[in-house]
Amino acid sequence: MQWHSRKAGRFPSGRPRSAPSQVQPRQVKPPYSTRLTIPATRLIVLKRKTPLSTGERPCWALPGNPINSPSWELFQQEQRTAEVLQHRNIVKALDRGLRSGYPFTIIEFLGGGTLRDWLRTHDRLPGHDVLSIASQLGDAIDYAHSRGVIHRDIKPGNVLFESNPDGRVALCDFGIAAIMGAVERDITAAGGEFSGSPGYIAPELIKGFPPTPAADVYSFGIVLYEMIAMTVPFDENQSPLAIITAKVQSDAPDVRQFKPGVDERIAARLAQSLSREPARRPGTARAVLAGIEDLLRTL
Repeated sequence: MQWHSRKAGRFPSGRPRSAPSQVQPRQVKPPYSTRLTIPATRLIVLKRKTPLSTGERPCWALPGNPINSPSWELFQQEQRTAEVLQHRNIVKALDRGLRSGYPFTIIEFLGGGTLRDWLRTHDRLPGHDVLSIASQLGDAIDYAHSRGVIHRDIKPGNVLFESNPDGRVALCDFGIAAIMGAVERDITAAGGEFSGSPGYIAPELIKGFPPTPAADVYSFGIVLYEMIAMTVPFDENQSPLAIITAKVQSDAPDVRQFKPGVDERIAARLAQSLSREPARRPGTARAVLAGIEDLLRTL
């Protein structure tokens, strides 16, 4: 399945609003020099000369596909979202432009790796790190929702560390974000692929319902579950079709199946957050953590 955006919509207040205008990259020759391409990602590490210093500082470039290509809309969406969101726990967009017909975005450099990296290279995350990461990620998600933006692809690979898990955490990649009220989205199937990650996507999005903040709360719950159990609730070794079928048809297994000894109150909150019924989930990401912070800290 591949999802496509259609139709102008309305803000929650009911005021009509046309679809956001196209982002026009500037034709520039940026003062950047390529240092390293990170395998399996879109990221290219650059050195950027700044007017405030005679030296250079690292940053990341996100190269896009040519203008008017099928992925051009994703580039535009990411740029529109970057203009809306300014938060400590959301990766900052520093610049954008166009070179030889190809758009690019410059974002701040966070050199501590991703949460995905840490989960794959460590046997466990200490409870105080789980709480720190979840609290900062929850703040970013709730702030985005307060500005009318639903991320729709919250996963460990989109959670970056400035230095290490007990430092600053920042959410990135708003390429498929939905701007609530500004653009309604019809979700249609085509081509056998979908935008979003099978292990983290909410069941209602699989079934074709429009995205709501509850979809991000579900994905946040999956990330929290994975930090605690060091595995996702639905077997990531299965095919994407098997994963999304299981999500639609079955409840997530109790986290204690993978990590015995987890307090029942944490298990109950995770089960609530991963409910197949959006209305049964906590109303915000921070509400997922409310009342279980001390329990998480002692994991």
